Amino acid sequence: MNKTVFKTRKFAGEKYTFILHTPEYEGEKGCLGLELMPYITVETPENSFGYIDVFFYDNTNISGHYANRSHPTWITKKIIEVCRKFAENLPYSVY
Repeated sequence: MNKTVFKTRKFAGEKYTFILHTPEYEGEKGCLGLELMPYITVETPENSFGYIDVFFYDNTNISGHYANRSHPTWITKKIIEVCRKFAENLPYSVY
């Protein structure tokens, strides 16, 4: 998978990094033998223990979920808004 940072935003004074993941070639397969599709993730700032969290954007439902912990609702809404606007301008769909 190719990772491309397409945007960084600051919410509540902390930096959030938006990343587009695309297959390296058409038909690339993942660990279960399924063809990989492009998707968007957002890396959140470190918590007090030094760990980042990842938000996985779901373009089908215009929503998403965090991998490890919850975040303020207003930040989640802003993240979804940025991801939705970016996904609309792509020549292909993301999941």
